[in-house]
Amino acid sequence: MTAKTLNASQMEEMVATFERVRRYYPMPFSVFASELLYELSSPNPNWTRIFLIQIDCFESCIAFFFFVLLAEAEQHPEINIKASANLIQTLYKGSKLSTGHWWALLRDLSKDVHANKDLDLSDASRIALNLFYPDKQQLPAKFHRFKDLLNEVPTIRNRVKGHSFTLPPEQYASHAIALLKISTMFFSVVEKIDDCTIFYVSQCVGTMDDVFQNDILILNGDMRRPLRKTLLSDHSISVGSLWICLEGDLNQSIVVDRCRLLSPFVQYYPNNNL
Repeated sequence: MTAKTLNASQMEEMVATFERVRRYYPMPFSVFASELLYELSSPNPNWTRIFLIQIDCFESCIAFFFFVLLAEAEQHPEINIKASANLIQTLYKGSKLSTGHWWALLRDLSKDVHANKDLDLSDASRIALNLFYPDKQQLPAKFHRFKDLLNEVPTIRNRVKGHSFTLPPEQYASHAIALLKISTMFFSVVEKIDDCTIFYVSQCVGTMDDVFQNDILILNGDMRRPLRKTLLSDHSISVGSLWICLEGDLNQSIVVDRCRLLSPFVQYYPNNNL
């Protein structure tokens, strides 16, 4: 099987979607979209690599959205952690989790957070909830059952990547193309994440005016060289910490109360730009 399985309009739609993600979405989304674009643009695409990139993308993004909701739960102690309690304890113990476990973590924590309908949730958390508890007033009807497609990914991953031998290239192409259709829809379901930004605090220095001057790295879009900003805050922010917020909350100062702390679960290593 080759790229001819995808017609020209399908390929054009996918490339346009991945290009938008590469330019505007925060990491990890932009990083994986960049890798996919690089491979899809080749005269002879490596379908094995395209398949593996997508599996890594889904696993990373599902874990990312789980940690977004976990940060939300830390912000709102009134959230009753019930459905996800046992799996979260397993995570805290340092146990190695399977792909299926990460799906269950996000699904169950989404259930716990969604049960608290009156909370003032962050935009990032609302986007995370759309994967398993879609806001049917916000999302187009064609995305309301996306979770059914999303739940197919672990099965595809285990059926293909779980082999101890290498599949023939045509089988990887078949699975890669099936995943591309799910990937394109996934990035559309979480499209509002491009309103958010992730930032890393590389320096925080107190001033004579009882405010703090922060050197931060904006981890959005093409990650070859992050955008750097100097912003003020009214209290100290830990150096090395990683946060998510709306882009509008990072103008002349950092509105910490509107941000969610992703550290220590999500890490960024500035020396490696990863």
